[in-house]
Amino acid sequence: MKQTSSNARNLEKLSLLKTEERNAVLEFADLLRERFGFLIKELILFGSKARGESDQES
Repeated sequence: MKQTSSNARNLEKLSLLKTEERNAVLEFADLLRERFGFLIKELILFGSKARGESDQES
């Protein structure tokens, strides 16, 4: 996966996730890019985990 500096900065935000969660997100992103390639401009993660506002039930 080719990353621009913008993509690299955005990936740093994944540090808010647990290791297993981060790995799952990255694996899913890779699968989407393999399948849809040039059709994908960007992938956005939403929710309390992405914002760093998660609690035990998130």
